[in-house]
Amino acid sequence: MPKISRKRTIKNKKKEKGNTALGVVFLVVIVGVGALAIWVATSRANVDTGGIELPNYAYRTTAVTESYVAAVRLQTLFEYIPCYCGCVDMSHLPYDHRHLRDCFYDDAGQFTQHAAGCGTCIDEATTVWSMVRDDAHPIDIRNTIDNMYSGGNYPPPTNTPMPPN
Repeated sequence: MPKISRKRTIKNKKKEKGNTALGVVFLVVIVGVGALAIWVATSRANVDTGGIELPNYAYRTTAVTESYVAAVRLQTLFEYIPCYCGCVDMSHLPYDHRHLRDCFYDDAGQFTQHAAGCGTCIDEATTVWSMVRDDAHPIDIRNTIDNMYSGGNYPPPTNTPMPPN
């Protein structure tokens, strides 16, 4: 039986410890990625988008996702709904906001992140979406939004035309 030197045994033990630590790190990363994938899949499953492809930021919460779906389905109606979040005075935005639709889309028709981080835009959009599902007329929806937000607790709205009769 060959003799194994003490130096060689210590070197092998250090190597084994290094491999074990690497294995643990790899396992933690795999479990973390799996948990993230499950979380994303289940969070997106909460809202039926009807096959509408939305950007990742539109999945922050159920209300945000529902609002972006509403913005897709109700683009024309959103052009008759003023926004009361103050976006009309936000000089850092790349274009002027004229109505609620502009909080979800830019002038080129691409989604924007503005509404995803704005509670007023989300609240307005979910109110509009709810009223549409209840068969409310566009003028009634507009009047409801104006009554909800024009009491002085919100910034001035966008200069938005009334919907046609």
